[in-house]
Amino acid sequence: MSSRFIVVGSGSMGRRRIGHALELTGGTVGVYDLRDDRMDEVSELFAVTRLSGIAEFQDFAPDGIFICVPPSDHEIYMDWALEHGVHFMVEQPISDRPENLAAIRKRALGKGLITHVSNNHRFSSEIQAMKAVMDSGELGRVMTAIIERGEWLPDWHPYEPYTDYYPSKKSLGGGLDSICDVSWLRYLFGDVRRSVSLESRRSDLDIDTDDVVQMVLDFEAGPQVILHTDMLQRKYAGEVKLVFEKGTLTHRAPDHFIRVYSVATDAWEERALADNRADLPSMKGKANFNFVEPMYVRDAAYFLDHLKRGDANTESLDDGIANLDLVYRLVRGS
Repeated sequence: MSSRFIVVGSGSMGRRRIGHALELTGGTVGVYDLRDDRMDEVSELFAVTRLSGIAEFQDFAPDGIFICVPPSDHEIYMDWALEHGVHFMVEQPISDRPENLAAIRKRALGKGLITHVSNNHRFSSEIQAMKAVMDSGELGRVMTAIIERGEWLPDWHPYEPYTDYYPSKKSLGGGLDSICDVSWLRYLFGDVRRSVSLESRRSDLDIDTDDVVQMVLDFEAGPQVILHTDMLQRKYAGEVKLVFEKGTLTHRAPDHFIRVYSVATDAWEERALADNRADLPSMKGKANFNFVEPMYVRDAAYFLDHLKRGDANTESLDDGIANLDLVYRLVRGS
């Protein structure tokens, strides 16, 4: 598969998508970013074509576009893709506001476009291992769960000021970051019947978003879940506990295994995850943080596989819209 792609945005996610497009397709990649310093950096790292603005997109004639800018700008590039009939993958959240998404879906469906809203955690080996335990029925049904995600915001991207990064500003689409976990929870457990949320700002960080978000999600045909996210913890915390009828499953990042307790055996078992992390690069400025990379590769591969097969189903787009509708209502109150 040799194709032409545009990657809009060359921050951390844009750099990933450039690599994915080059490595998974052997294609040609054009890159556009408002910041020349970022364009300089990716031009040194990858064999890409620099584009000076959206006016050059059509002449580049892309088969697909990866949208990796702050959420507040996602609709600008989705609109371009829809107008020119170009397939697109957009990072989550799909937008920072829900009001135009029904029209976006209608236009994409009408043109038969292949669309994908990133759902990175869905493709992680730990989530797939959890799903395998659920599907096997060995522990019965999941009754409740506790999810914790926390990291000091300046540590997210230690190579740049945290105030330049969108989670710090509502105007850039910040404050909706819990959607990354809501997306995989909905993937495992389905639709949410009832939900409540509390948000607050406890730190002295120069942000106008909340640095603590706590949700309770009561799934229609699944468990009641507590989801805690924060931008405060000085050591990254990523923990999952699923409580089943007949046991418990836990995972703590970056462990390369899940732990499963069975009531029947009254014992804990470690089960290795499927991915191979050897020789994977770590995130820029973050040593030993390569455990997240396989899920990003599989996420991009999902879009590229649908593109190769011409599969224009709207499942991913519908999920992305539903995820935003839920999180936006909870954290923005409308």
